[in-house]
Amino acid sequence: MTVPPADDPAATPIGSTFNAIAGKVWLWPVIRGVLAIILGIIALVAPLSTAVTFAVLVGIYAIVDGVITLIDALRHRGYGGVGLRVAVAVIDIIFGILVLVWPGLTLLVLVFLAGFWAIVLGALEIVVNIRSRRQHSGWIWGVVTGALAVVFGIVIVVQPGIGLVALTTILGIFAILFGLFWIAVGLMIRKAGR
Repeated sequence: MTVPPADDPAATPIGSTFNAIAGKVWLWPVIRGVLAIILGIIALVAPLSTAVTFAVLVGIYAIVDGVITLIDALRHRGYGGVGLRVAVAVIDIIFGILVLVWPGLTLLVLVFLAGFWAIVLGALEIVVNIRSRRQHSGWIWGVVTGALAVVFGIVIVVQPGIGLVALTTILGIFAILFGLFWIAVGLMIRKAGR
């Protein structure tokens, strides 16, 4: 019986493969989380007195988050759920571009657009994390984050006349919770990889 050499992929234990992947992956959710928390804090404390300011803020966040998601998906295209992650990224980027190209949208249109964006994004996050639950231990946090996004979107769509101040407050709270969940996911992946 021959023993395969150490650099033979067949000889590499599954645990060490997971450790290598986790060592590369954990930082992306943390970056997404930090960006979401920054958005949330700005929404809560900055004087967002116009729909244009609100639109620009949300548009920039959506594009940056979409680009991060796309890079992460393409870096790990050999694993499950990549197609859905790319879809999430594309929706993020398209939404951000739409909002930035037409920052003068009426508040009502902006509210509906943001609500539907959150619902679609949240639903995709839930599906992606359920489908890839065998590949990372933090999948449940992704499902919770997606559910929060769906709830946020439904609240906005059902109550479109809540006003800019209330909308930015809800956005701020949601973004901070969203960010904390993503940071928790990243740290859990890092811990599991060790």
